[in-house]
Amino acid sequence: MPKLERVKLADIKLDEKNANRGTRRGREFLEMSLSKYGLGRSMLLDKDGKVIAGNKTLEAYRTAGGKEIVIIGTHGDALLRSSERT
Repeated sequence: MPKLERVKLADIKLDEKNANRGTRRGREFLEMSLSKYGLGRSMLLDKDGKVIAGNKTLEAYRTAGGKEIVIIGTHGDALLRSSERT
């Protein structure tokens, strides 16, 4: 079973070399998606807590007042799926 860990957003580092500079349209889409569908999406972090994928999602979450994320420890050898609990 993968290890779960709650981490404060302050401990996550954005990738300064991220090629996605972001557009107004993209930011608006992310904000709408977070508002409409919630946080059921993923990001990829390296072992040091640096974002490999999901920089703009993290920025939108921070802007919306997010405080922490749940990390699912993995070796990268299986797909991960999230689902809404009822």
